[in-house]
Amino acid sequence: MSSHRSTTPLRTAVVGTGGIARSSHLPALRALADAGEVEIVAAVDVDMDAVRAFAAGAGIPHASTDLDATLADLRPDLVVLCTPPAVHRDQAVTALKAGAWVWCEKPPCPSLADFDAIETAEKPGDAGPYAAIVFQHRFGSGARHVRRLLREGAFGRPLVAHCQTTWYRDAAYYSVPHLYGYRNADWRITPAPGVPEETVAAWRDFGTDEPSSHLAQLRALVADIRAGRRHATSGAGGRQTLEFITALYKSAFTDAPVRAGEIGPGDPYYTELHGGAQGWAPDTARKEEAHA
Repeated sequence: MSSHRSTTPLRTAVVGTGGIARSSHLPALRALADAGEVEIVAAVDVDMDAVRAFAAGAGIPHASTDLDATLADLRPDLVVLCTPPAVHRDQAVTALKAGAWVWCEKPPCPSLADFDAIETAEKPGDAGPYAAIVFQHRFGSGARHVRRLLREGAFGRPLVAHCQTTWYRDAAYYSVPHLYGYRNADWRITPAPGVPEETVAAWRDFGTDEPSSHLAQLRALVADIRAGRRHATSGAGGRQTLEFITALYKSAFTDAPVRAGEIGPGDPYYTELHGGAQGWAPDTARKEEAHA
């Protein structure tokens, strides 16, 4: 299948039944199931007791530890990967080859080589099936508004970006039903001196508040699948984030600039974020000698 233009719910399988599946993916899927957009038909996990409990609690009819058998028997339209990154490549490729779209929790996979292998398994063109990555904070009214302003050139040409994360998150932070979501009120736009008041007012008008969330992105993904178009975090839209992170590692290890498109097959950083650089890992042998 190359698109899902009908109005029937997308048959969906959840792979991995841990914390992120319970706290974020399942509520989003339930909300769209109530709207008739998806139907959760299966749950898969390496732990049979865990997957049975997850399925029973969510009213999911099929629980299994075998992804291949689930794909063959139930033929889901959408596979939601809530598993560790090390297995994302194999599971995504398996689901794509079975004819399902994939929505994969971040981080997508350990290397650009893995990401490209996933893309290779997609059907040609933008209609799919394809794999998309969870970047839920790109969705919601705030992010959409700022992205539109940037696209229209309202802020001029971006030259420098600065991100500073100074929080400490203890166990209590992770003990609630969710982590966080950005509402319109969480965004601040500070104009340069001399910007007309009416322009500033337009910049600060974010419209109807839709917090960023897994639900906001899943709603957009389902709409894209039905319309036969590529989702924003699939293909190049998903790869650019991993490429940027890989470039940061390469630049840090080599103390040299890295340009977009530079890291490809044959580059040691294409298959490993550390690129095999000397000193990338702690010298455990030396530590053991010091404690001897």
